Amino acid sequence: MDTLSTSEFVAIFPNAKSVGAKLLERVRSAVQISPLPGAPNGFLVTLPKPASSAKSGWKLLNQLFEGKSAIYPVFRDQDNVSHYALGKVQVRFQTPPTVQELIELCKERGLKSAERNQFAPTQVSFELRDPQSQFLPDLVKEVQTRSKDQVQVWPETLTAFQRSV
Repeated sequence: MDTLSTSEFVAIFPNAKSVGAKLLERVRSAVQISPLPGAPNGFLVTLPKPASSAKSGWKLLNQLFEGKSAIYPVFRDQDNVSHYALGKVQVRFQTPPTVQELIELCKERGLKSAERNQFAPTQVSFELRDPQSQFLPDLVKEVQTRSKDQVQVWPETLTAFQRSV
């Protein structure tokens, strides 16, 4: 992914029913919010004007949502196609990691729920333990630099492609 949006973000509510009417009313008066198709409890949040950086927009939205939602920036590729982060990180190792290595990585980087890919034993999916304090792009960089055992690290995203005629 080449760039981060400074105006579009994904908000995922772990429990959509726990979001109060007052909070939603306040959020809707400050930003545009709409359901994100294909993402359970996920919403696309658009700031009225771009933030100075994706990280500053993330901080602003974390305050606005009062910690009741996980906020992730929208990634854009070289063709300006949007990729909507879902709060998980995929890590592909050179060799299948041991259970102890997965536990250590989770502990060191604030990750949880390691789930191995059944078709590629060297690939593991992790969730962020505390998305309100972990900026996803920073976490991806941190995990990438953790050791030389990892071949690739990337955020798990939802992407809507359009057919060209």
